[in-house]
This record gives sequence, structure tokens and C-alpha cells, in this order.
Amino acid sequence: MMQVTVLGTGAPLCQRIATGMMVQATDCPPLVIDTCGGYEFARQVVRVGRTLQDLRHIILTHRHMDHIGGMPALFMANKALDIYALPDTHEGVQALMKAGFPEWPIHPEVQHHPIAPGEVYDIAGYSVQ
Repeated sequence: MMQVTVLGTGAPLCQRIATGMMVQATDCPPLVIDTCGGYEFARQVVRVGRTLQDLRHIILTHRHMDHIGGMPALFMANKALDIYALPDTHEGVQALMKAGFPEWPIHPEVQHHPIAPGEVYDIAGYSVQ
């Protein structure tokens, strides 16, 4: 069984939370696709019965704030993360942390995995293209 939970939908200029989803499947850990536009990501995760500590595998579709804005909350949870994104998106996340939280240490087990469009990746038991 697979369950997709929408954590947020909409654009940053309307009254909805920006894009974020959590995929859960039998025998697989949760997989997050985008992290909304900010700290609402953490609130939404708790609202659906999870915690930031439950999350490790993150896919970021692109570097816009309404998709990567929840990353500081994940970094501040001080935990291992596997982040899958285009190289430009990884740079955007690092720039966000440097601009907003330059003194915040990043957990040593945070891994930045570059991906390429059209490729298939096995991420935590999920086949993702």
C-alpha cells in the first residue's frame, strides 16, 4: 500500500501553504517531496502524525522558496538527511542556510545527492524518476 499526503499546495502569494508531499509505503521509510515555504512544513508534518525525526529522505524539485523553505527546520532538527536534488537546487539550499542561519551547524551525516532529469533513482525503496 502507498499513501501520499499533501502537506501543502499553492503558490507563496496566496493563502495556502506552498508545495510539499510525503509518500509512505509498506516497508519503506517516509519520502518527502518538497518542503513547503517555511516552518509551516514542520507544523504540517506534526499535523499528519509524524515528526521531523521520522524524516530522512528528501527530494527537492527545484530551488524556489515555496519548495525548499522547510529545509532549515529539517537542518535544525540536527539529524542525518539524504537530500536529492539538481546541483543548482543544492546550491540554493546551502545559500538559504548561509543567508538565514550562518552559525547553525549542519549534522555531519547530511548527504547531498545530485540528480539529473530523466534518470531513475532508488531512494529508500522507492523507484523515482
